[in-house]
Amino acid sequence: MGSLPRAEQVLLDDPNQNRTLPAPEGLSPVRPVDQPNELWEWLRLLNRRKALIIGCGLIATALMALMIAQATPLYKSSSRLMLDTRTFKVVSTEAALSGVDTLNMGAIQSELEVIQSEFLIGRVVDKLGLANNPDFNGTKPPGFIDNALQPLRDLWSTGISTLLAPPPKPTPAPAAQAARTGRPAEDSDPRRRAAIGAVAGRLQVSLLGRTFVIIITSESPDGTMSARIANAVAEAYLADQIDTKNEANRRATEWLEQRLAELRRNLQVAEEAVAAYRRDKGLAGSAEGAVSTQTLSDLNTRYTAAKGKRIEREGRLVALAKASLNPGELANIPEVSSNTALAALRIQEVE
Repeated sequence: MGSLPRAEQVLLDDPNQNRTLPAPEGLSPVRPVDQPNELWEWLRLLNRRKALIIGCGLIATALMALMIAQATPLYKSSSRLMLDTRTFKVVSTEAALSGVDTLNMGAIQSELEVIQSEFLIGRVVDKLGLANNPDFNGTKPPGFIDNALQPLRDLWSTGISTLLAPPPKPTPAPAAQAARTGRPAEDSDPRRRAAIGAVAGRLQVSLLGRTFVIIITSESPDGTMSARIANAVAEAYLADQIDTKNEANRRATEWLEQRLAELRRNLQVAEEAVAAYRRDKGLAGSAEGAVSTQTLSDLNTRYTAAKGKRIEREGRLVALAKASLNPGELANIPEVSSNTALAALRIQEVE
């Protein structure tokens, strides 16, 4: 018989030795006879704990199904607005070449902030009566999951969040705040404030790519209400724009009326001064005074006519100067379009 390898000899000589010696070259290490197989040990452990594992899986599945059943579905609706591009102009060559105008983008972002403002959302809340809607005013009773998670929310609001949040700013009294901002006292209604916060939290306002189209998206447990909110926000924004323009026109009208009244007073003072001068110089009621008055009237008429002709000719000169930079606009000038010689030349050119 041939001799056994060195590793096998050691194991046979000392069967209680629980270690593996290095095998000669070309042979694999020899596992001790009494060393357990780890894979089979894990399988046997899982087999012994299969009831616990299956139970935990069933409990997790039941909790997940309960959370899905208790979750409130949210419906999303959108409306679109297009800004008036005539109010946005490129102000620099760099902006025209790059396609981005920082001033225009700033104006657009300002409009987005106006749409999401508390004042505008308050109009929507009042129009749709959301202050009396339990889905928005915070009076809807919480579900099972909300009750289960309420202790964690309380712990966060009373403990952790107070440590991380900055100190709150002093809030003025509702009456003083209403007097300072000029807003009605209805802002002090907690249900209205809750409804405004709920609508603002579920409202998204964004631009459609690199366009002037604004997308207003609203979420609500009621699909019809989400569509009504999105449309109401768009309508409130348009109404606010109209109110702003009307207010600007009203202020301009008031200023013009005040200016006209001031000019009337100045005219009256001037007429009284002229009448006093005529009385002092003996021009009132005399033939010479009548002749002088007629002469002044004729001179004033001639001056007005000469001034009108000068303004008209200056306008033509400006139009010709602009047309000289763009020959295609020469045909739009009345003197050129009505000139018979130029018309004959055009006909000959066409023939």
